Amino acid sequence: MTVGPQSLILVPLAWPDPPRAVHTRRRRGPVPKFLVISHMQPQQLIEFVGNHWMLFAVLAVIIALLVHNLLVSERGSVDPVGATELINHKDALVVDVRPAADFTQGHIINALNLPMNGFKKQIGTLQKHKERPILVACRSGSQSAMACRQLRKEGFENVHNLRGGVLAWQNANLPLSKKKH
Repeated sequence: MTVGPQSLILVPLAWPDPPRAVHTRRRRGPVPKFLVISHMQPQQLIEFVGNHWMLFAVLAVIIALLVHNLLVSERGSVDPVGATELINHKDALVVDVRPAADFTQGHIINALNLPMNGFKKQIGTLQKHKERPILVACRSGSQSAMACRQLRKEGFENVHNLRGGVLAWQNANLPLSKKKH
């Protein structure tokens, strides 16, 4: 395959500095850099993919996993405003999965503390609340997402993750309680 001047596109990556006042000494500025992108014909693209099929298979798997992660992680997530809606109007049970020491420093009012390190063993205590909406919170929202997945596996359908966790709750200037529940 030969590459001629008509099949190349030059894309500037950086431009030189604009002209300045004339100096007695000649100053070198940055030299423009170009990225060369060649036009590929459809046949060439198919040949390239065929020659590197394993890389494209890995790329497809990675893209599929990223899309799946984005879709699944957002399912059932609510921001602090949505959480207050659930608590005030739908009587949601708030489950805080942070360690007990963090919970006593401040938690969402009427929250139930079920630390993540023993969460699977304590899911049984939530069976009587299976029909209520459950809002799960942690410090930043990542551990509570795992707890939401475990609750869904156990048959809880109306489970919501507090996106951003207690940090987002505090940033929204919503109250925390230090009372024991």
